Amino acid sequence: MGIEKKFKYKLERNAKIWKNPIRLRRKWFNKSYFLQTIEMELKAGHSVVILIVGRTRLGKTWLGLTMASLFSDKFIDNPVRWVGFEQYARDILGEITTSGYSNLKQDVYILDECGRDLDYRVYASGFNRLFSHIFQTQQIMGKIFILILPDASLLAKAHHKLINYTMWKVTRDLAITYKIVSHPADITGKDIYNKKVETVLNFPLPHPKIIEWFDKIEKPQKREIAQELLDNLNKIKAGQEIAGQEKTRGKFEYKSIFSGDEKEVIKW
Repeated sequence: MGIEKKFKYKLERNAKIWKNPIRLRRKWFNKSYFLQTIEMELKAGHSVVILIVGRTRLGKTWLGLTMASLFSDKFIDNPVRWVGFEQYARDILGEITTSGYSNLKQDVYILDECGRDLDYRVYASGFNRLFSHIFQTQQIMGKIFILILPDASLLAKAHHKLINYTMWKVTRDLAITYKIVSHPADITGKDIYNKKVETVLNFPLPHPKIIEWFDKIEKPQKREIAQELLDNLNKIKAGQEIAGQEKTRGKFEYKSIFSGDEKEVIKW
């Protein structure tokens, strides 16, 4: 069976199993201790932050959309996915300030490609500080926040204590789940480790409505990211040219000050 035929068969099978969402959820919540744990936390009034990692093109985003499908009918009816932290922060803070905490539009918030704005190499950047402040002060009762990027080390180390669970997408059909264990009184930041919860095989695909929605927005969003990266490349190039001009001007002035010979300066 070819890849396209196999995938088409998976989509057809997925549409059948999602015809009865209650039954599907009951099956998976009975089967998965990981999902049971998250459900208990939400019922206790906690928010849950999940980090999904794994190499590119293994279906990390689809796994996040599946988690949203399993936990929220509201998300199925009105799915949202952010591909940049700036817009995510603007939307969620704007919603909180206008509607309050009890009238939020979503139960699940997915921040994809979050390594773009939250670069670990500039951990003191405005975005990294804002991320830390939002997740320290604006954790909303009973909500799930999903962050997606290829590797956990690409997220600034200080943020790791704000994450509750990690899902490592090893292959398209296998994910290993971990609970992030840390001691809140540890001031060194070293007392943090992954405690394996379970290995999950053959997670269902997202709800068919979400697959249809995602198929429409994925390519336009990827083009937007590509355009943004191109703009950044042009800015870097322009910055290098300015820096080169400044460097040349500095040498020119240094030569002119010490030689006193106008012709020599022009030649140089």
